[in-house]
Parts: sequence; C-alpha cells; structure tokens
Amino acid sequence: MKDIQTRTGLRRYLARIGAELSDPASAGTASVGAAAGPDSWRSSRPFCFALVAAAFFLVNFRSLSWGWLGLDDWRFLVTNPHLGHGWESVKWAVTDLQFGRRWTPVLWLVACVCGVPTAFKFHLLAFVLGLVLSLLVTEIYGRGLRHGWVLPAALLFVLSPLRNEVFTWGMGFVYETVAILLCLAWLFRRSALWSGLFIVLALATYPLAAGAALAYLWVRRRSPAAWAVGALLVSLAAFEYHLRINYGVIPWHYRFDYLPIILPHY
Repeated sequence: MKDIQTRTGLRRYLARIGAELSDPASAGTASVGAAAGPDSWRSSRPFCFALVAAAFFLVNFRSLSWGWLGLDDWRFLVTNPHLGHGWESVKWAVTDLQFGRRWTPVLWLVACVCGVPTAFKFHLLAFVLGLVLSLLVTEIYGRGLRHGWVLPAALLFVLSPLRNEVFTWGMGFVYETVAILLCLAWLFRRSALWSGLFIVLALATYPLAAGAALAYLWVRRRSPAAWAVGALLVSLAAFEYHLRINYGVIPWHYRFDYLPIILPHY
C-alpha cells in the first residue's frame, strides 16, 4: 500500500510539473500561496545567499588544508598519468574509455582545470563547486518553497553530514558537477532544449544523472528533445555496460538476475 501511494504521489508531482511547463500562466496562478512570490524571493535572495555562503565557508573551509583522502582520490587522481599535460589531457578527457571504464568526458574536462593533480587544487575545486551548488539549491528553494521555509531548507542542505563527502573529498567535484547541471536543468525547465542539454551534460559527467533523465523523459514525453535524450540514455547505458564487461569490472555480467542491481548504476 505504501509503495502504491508513493508511485501515485510521484505521478501527480510529474503531472503537475508537466502542466506547469505546458501552461505556465495558469500553473503560476494555481500555485499562488504555495510558494514564495517572485517579489518576496527577489528581496530576500541577497540575505539568504549571504547566510548560506557564510555557513558553507565556516563548515568546509578546513578541507582546503587536507591531503588526499584515499579511495577514488588515489585511483583516479593521484595515480592518473593523463592529467596535467595541457591539451593532451583535454584530448584524452573526451576520448577515454579504458581508464575510467566509462565515457565521462565532462568529468575529466573539469578535472583538467586543475592541471597537475595536487590535494589543494582538488579540494579548492570541490569547495568552489560546492558553494555554487549550495547557492543554486537555495535559488531553487526560493522559487519553489514558502517564504519561511527557504532559508531553513537551504541551511539543512549545506550543514547536513550527508554533504561532508561531496564538499570535502577530492573526487567530490564529480557529484557536485552533476548536481549543478541538474539544478540548471530545473531552472531552465521551461525550455525543452536547454533543460535537455544540461541533462545530457550531466549524463556525460556521471551515470547517476540517469534518474533525472527518466523524469525529464516523462515530463517532456511529447517533445522531440525528450526522444533525443531517451535515445542517448539507452545508447549510453548499453555502451557503458559493454565497456564494463570488456574490462572485467562486472564478473557476473551473464547472470541476468543481477540486472536490477547493475542497471541503476549506469
């Protein structure tokens, strides 16, 4: 019963978003009182941004002095022989299939910004991207929540222990980049082309954007842009699954009963 209620609620939410996209005027009228008005949010935006930025700095500035934290930091950054070589690194970033076992060009292009990998550079990158993400989330809350809930929700996002890994880990820039692109897709949601473009870039960063791509397909299912994103999603999933099999990352790939576990990761 709980699963049925959850699915029903999700369908209603997606239907409401679809109605908003198809008829912004009526949707905006219907939502008056449910969210902060544009004038109210416009006047409180600088104050909310300042407090969120201050909270983010106070909680995370210490990470700038940390070293590498192990795990994927060592696997993909410290021992990566392809970073720090200028345009050669950029060329590698858009063509690599073997090192990361996925095609994730945006991920590696962002990593190329740091040049030769050092702990400080990547902690600084994660810090800056984390601040940008926090402000984008605050902007989304400001447009979608009641006035009194915007700042508490934004501070909860920034101060939650769940953000610790993303904001303070060298490889945290991967998840931050995906989240920033998906926030931009939401902010540009009235344009099927621009929102679809940001979702495609998120998919080219890391596969965890697939869930947002599926939501986009449902909301924009009558748009050619959605069909293009859907074709890319299916092709990318099949191609990356093929790569993982070829490079031996999934030793039990022939076990079809494992597919429900495997496919969401792609």
